[in-house]
Amino acid sequence: MERDLKTPFGRSPEILDVTLRDGSYAIGFGFTTEDTRRITSALEDVGFRWIEVGHGLGLNASNAGKGGAAASDEEYLAAAAESIQQANWGMFCIPGVARLKDLDLASRFGMSFVRVGCNITEIEEARPFIERAKELGFFVSYNAMKSYAVSPEEFGRRSALARSWGVDIVDLVDSAGCMFPSDVTAYCEAAREASDGYLGFHAHDNLSLAMANSLAAIEAGAILIDSSLQGMGRSAGNTVTEALVAVLKRQGHFETMDLNWVLDVGQRLVAPLLKGGGLDPLAVTSGYTGFHSSFTPEVAECAMAHGVDVRDLIERLTNETVVHARPDDLDRLGRDLADGGATKRRTVCASSRSRARSLETVPEPATVALADRARRLAAEGRRLIPLQTGDPDFPTPAPIIEAAHRALLEGETHYSHSRGLPVLREAISERLTAAYGATYSTESEVLVTSGAVHAYYCALRATLDPGDEILIPDPSWATHSSLALVVGGTPVRVPAGLETGFFPTIEALERATTARTRALVVNSPSNPAGMVADQVYLEEVSRFATRRGLYVISDETYERILYDGRKHTCFATLPDAKDRTLLVRSLSKTYAMTGWRIGSLAAPNHLIDLALKASQHSITHVAPFIQCAAAFALSDPDVESEVVRMVATYETRRNRALQIWESYEGSPIKLPRPQGAFYLFLDARALRIPSTEIAERILEETGVVVVPGSAFGPVGGEGFLRATTAAADAVVEEGCQAILDWAERYVEGQSSR
Repeated sequence: MERDLKTPFGRSPEILDVTLRDGSYAIGFGFTTEDTRRITSALEDVGFRWIEVGHGLGLNASNAGKGGAAASDEEYLAAAAESIQQANWGMFCIPGVARLKDLDLASRFGMSFVRVGCNITEIEEARPFIERAKELGFFVSYNAMKSYAVSPEEFGRRSALARSWGVDIVDLVDSAGCMFPSDVTAYCEAAREASDGYLGFHAHDNLSLAMANSLAAIEAGAILIDSSLQGMGRSAGNTVTEALVAVLKRQGHFETMDLNWVLDVGQRLVAPLLKGGGLDPLAVTSGYTGFHSSFTPEVAECAMAHGVDVRDLIERLTNETVVHARPDDLDRLGRDLADGGATKRRTVCASSRSRARSLETVPEPATVALADRARRLAAEGRRLIPLQTGDPDFPTPAPIIEAAHRALLEGETHYSHSRGLPVLREAISERLTAAYGATYSTESEVLVTSGAVHAYYCALRATLDPGDEILIPDPSWATHSSLALVVGGTPVRVPAGLETGFFPTIEALERATTARTRALVVNSPSNPAGMVADQVYLEEVSRFATRRGLYVISDETYERILYDGRKHTCFATLPDAKDRTLLVRSLSKTYAMTGWRIGSLAAPNHLIDLALKASQHSITHVAPFIQCAAAFALSDPDVESEVVRMVATYETRRNRALQIWESYEGSPIKLPRPQGAFYLFLDARALRIPSTEIAERILEETGVVVVPGSAFGPVGGEGFLRATTAAADAVVEEGCQAILDWAERYVEGQSSR
């Protein structure tokens, strides 16, 4: 007979607490009956209505021959039954470890539900437990472990099979970083299409990914959510390496990347932390093979027995296994490696190992890659609407070109001042004083650089040592993070989404700051969002930086491109800010000089002295004839008139884009009003598909080239698209309309399915 749930499902999703089950791993299966009473009572008091007790492999740890949570299973169950008054309570069991008679025992004590878990590729193993649990009247869940091992469609078919055996709820399991929100959505939708019934989700990840995936599952209709956070249970230590490798695999890097290098990263960065916590550092090398770290000792023993590198053995397992490291697989692969397989593999990888590894995980700039791809497609005859690159469509003003020509004729073609020509440093300093009241010594506080990228590079070199952290808004210009990696730093992305105006809150900055944090990036007007930070907010950031002892690298590349009468706030002019501020500036955008590669860094002299060394040993100096042209650009009134005209044109294009969006009322793609720069950061989150897929489909179906928001950050950028208004009026207008028309067709196609 079907037993009633004490608390039936309502309209909102429920959270299943697994403290007793998962927590038992971390304490050696030592929860006593008194622990059980206290913990279950506390969980119920704070509002949990679904509580799982027992042990992750069976009913109690005694079933697995480990630990001593209670003198007997009866005593343990009695403690749970006495303390839980209103919540549904149940257990998790894995066929082959748990026993069918455990179900009978649980039934006698009034347990509400049973979750039967096994790898989805071996679903038949769950059937006897599912059918027996239904006979006893339990609410039954099938926990589809390692769901990623099958396609979404196959997951749907196997979910329907489990329901045919009587399962009430099917739990999708993301399994240690092997799924991302878009995957979770696809698998949940496949299960819903294949059969009726409840859908649950078991997150088995680090906290951030577990939360993101759980939210995706809820949006896709999951009604019961639980999470086994890695680093707290048997999979302790896998988190960083598993997440890193899962992401890299999805980006296709393992065709050329040396996996041993990835493992070395895990060992170097994570092993010390594990040792401090009394954990086995070898655990960090196991996760991405698709099996728990509990199998790692067997892998290590096999490697030792055959005299091969454990990392080589794990790499081979990665290529040949999906859900298990079977003893016969281990022995066979160990023998093969010992007989020369490792040598062969190393020979194949020799070309990659002969190169420096420090740049292998630094991604190619998405905007550059898209521009290159657009050029290839155009060369093949494809008509494109290029809205991907932040390169002004205006020519460099003629007087600037003439100034460069004069300098060439006058012999400015040889080695010159490594800090920059005095005339240009003077022009930069005078511009900062005239526009913002900032005073900088031309002798010691200004460095001429080869564009803003080089200025940012020199700023990082002056502020970060290897391993130091820098706080970077998410989303932001991708090079902010990538260059930090290049110099050996650790970029820490701080959420800065639409809801906070695309700037991180002070609270978010505080949460992201650690003992290793040395600097933070401020970018206003911002790329990609085109937002302008007001002075009150910037003063709060400055106080935070002062309180935390952090340098501020203020990227003010778009300082002149402002709309609606806004004024730029130079960060160095804020109270007590100059001594810790490094100003990154450029002529590229303002003067339509992107190809000239000319910018500057302004900072206190002790930082400029360090930045100068980075510049001297990377470029020596900027070409002097280009510097002469830049000095002219900063001081010539006719050029200034051209700048005003270009900015007015960008604002007109921005306004026209807003008008177009207003005419498409109800579009699933929204346009937050840009305040500066020359970008449209389109909010396409309502489409509920990854931004890379949206950008790809728009390119293929309309010819419009835009940048996926995820290129600027996986949190605040995902779901957005960046388009530029630095293109001809007709191109911007045609591109906007094509994007909106595509969105309408996409929604219509989805509704007709």
